[in-house]
Amino acid sequence: MKSNIFKMEALTRSFAGWAAIMAILALVGVSGCEKGGSSPVFMQKSEGEHTGSDFVVPKPEDIIEDPDTGLMVIRGVLNIHFSPKLSREEAEKIIAASGGQIAGYDYSVNFFQAKYPLEGEALEKKILELLTRKGVETVAKTSVSVHKDPYYAK
Repeated sequence: MKSNIFKMEALTRSFAGWAAIMAILALVGVSGCEKGGSSPVFMQKSEGEHTGSDFVVPKPEDIIEDPDTGLMVIRGVLNIHFSPKLSREEAEKIIAASGGQIAGYDYSVNFFQAKYPLEGEALEKKILELLTRKGVETVAKTSVSVHKDPYYAK
């Protein structure tokens, strides 16, 4: 019995030590450790023309329910995230070559919203096609709602 008490005390002390270390790391991450106290948690490119954003503002008639997920999405609009190594011009060429038009963007993170005159299975095929292209990291439908999950804690 006595050895179990010592094990519990040691476990409690080691847990408290780890908790303290994690708290210190969190504070350092939030406050930043670079010169001037800037935070390394959020960084943005600042090379003039590469910054800036403009996102799609859908019309009510362009918002439809996605049959696969039940989410409300913008008809024919895909979110495409490109590799940071890919230039803005190369990303724009990929969108144009795939039959899309740029509808929104955030140049600082190489993110684009592209409009395609497609729906349903044809749009799913376009997602798969884009994912095969070099420099494309993610492609997803543009959601404007959250999933209705009864177990999701608000």
